[in-house]
Amino acid sequence: MDIFVERWAVFDPNATQFISIKQLSHLLLALDPPLGLGKEASEADLRRFYWETEIPIYVFPKEGLRKVYFKDVLFRATKRGEC
Repeated sequence: MDIFVERWAVFDPNATQFISIKQLSHLLLALDPPLGLGKEASEADLRRFYWETEIPIYVFPKEGLRKVYFKDVLFRATKRGEC
């Protein structure tokens, strides 16, 4: 979990607890399994991860961004890793 927190902080330096969907893809590639997918993951692997975890997406209309929440991602990635 420490590695997850460290990697998340790279994408969320202001500690908002939210990152964009694009950043989530980069985070998952930067994390090895079971919490991430690793550098060698394909686009299909990313889509499968999103489908399996059903991570909630929050819309920020003023910023024009869709983001994910730290606790949602950590919880769902952990649950996925238990399977």
